Amino acid sequence: MVDADVIELPSNADDAIVHERSVRIRGRDVTVNIHDRGPETGPIRYIAHAHWDDKDIADAVPNIDGYTVGEPDASVSGALFNLQWGVFR
Repeated sequence: MVDADVIELPSNADDAIVHERSVRIRGRDVTVNIHDRGPETGPIRYIAHAHWDDKDIADAVPNIDGYTVGEPDASVSGALFNLQWGVFR
């Protein structure tokens, strides 16, 4: 799991359930994490981040080469849409 301070998750992100998936983009593995903060958080329930599997994100800048953090959304599809997928070009 990625350190919450690095990707600036909302304040109750430590209570979130994290779903992790691996996908392939341009022949490389990408890890996608979706944080579910529960139905009581409404329009900011889900937040997603993704990175190349071989990317050290400890000092990475979000939404730059191989690492992206999206804005929160009320749906999983919205949270995934909010990622900056262009960083995986």
